[in-house]
Amino acid sequence: MKPTDKVVDLGAGTGLLTIRPARAVSPGRVVVVDASTGHLERLRQNCDNIGASNVETVAARLERLPLDSVTFDAGPCAAPRFDTQVTLIRPSPR
Repeated sequence: MKPTDKVVDLGAGTGLLTIRPARAVSPGRVVVVDASTGHLERLRQNCDNIGASNVETVAARLERLPLDSVTFDAGPCAAPRFDTQVTLIRPSPR
């Protein structure tokens, strides 16, 4: 990941995999998605505590994402059973 990348973190929970990308891509953006508003509130608190202002939280079920396809550069995911991540991430130029 590089600065200015746009990263999606699906099934983010309380943000275990969110902090590192948030730091790596700043001033880029990290969009985190989780169905639990409680988890997202805790994640937001954790981000605020470390000054990660480039994290956007989205409360949604992974089966019904309110995100456009092929709009992200990277995507760590703790829930590998979801194919959705593949359709959201731009193909990597080689």
